[in-house]
Amino acid sequence: QVYNTIENPVITKSRHEICRIHNIKEDKFILCEVAFLSARKGQMYILKALSKIKELHPDIFSRMVLFLVGDGEDYYKLKQYCENNALFNVIFTGYQANYIDYIACSDIFLLPSTGGEDMPLAVLSAMNLGKPIIAGEIAGIAEEIENQKSGILLKVEQLDNLDLEIVKLFKGPDLRHRYSENARSRFATNFSQPVVYQKIIDLYANLGLYDKAALKA
Repeated sequence: QVYNTIENPVITKSRHEICRIHNIKEDKFILCEVAFLSARKGQMYILKALSKIKELHPDIFSRMVLFLVGDGEDYYKLKQYCENNALFNVIFTGYQANYIDYIACSDIFLLPSTGGEDMPLAVLSAMNLGKPIIAGEIAGIAEEIENQKSGILLKVEQLDNLDLEIVKLFKGPDLRHRYSENARSRFATNFSQPVVYQKIIDLYANLGLYDKAALKA
């Protein structure tokens, strides 16, 4: 099996710069999703989770900021929900060519997708950067992340409990660190360019289509 891969990220803006651009304090606990703003990407689950955290854990909520990076059909719907529920800590960045900067500055990466996925590159980027990840257990996401080892996977019917998982990671720096290290290690072992390219070389060589020694050269 040959997985997808990505180039190593090039970070152009530091956490300090991102926070300065958006006028937020650096000590905020930053959540981030990079995705098309569409129902299948689960942004509404994230916003509803924040509403629950605001109600049940106002002290935690006050320390959080969410970056929703991307454009899409649900922008006005999501924006209206934030206004109706006073979620003033949600920042819609719009399309960002170097979305990696936002993943890099985050404390948790989120992608609670409900369908229409393959093997999201944003998840691979978050793994490569060693970010704790909470994502939907669908399609290739379940191949990228090992549940409760290199991140948290939630079935679609579990996404209403997203707030519990966010709070758990907020309160658990050791757990965040474990997921971070395991995600980074899993990326290097399975999804890094040298590993994936070698698998492609081996595949073509085993099919007799190319000379393996020549390909390595």
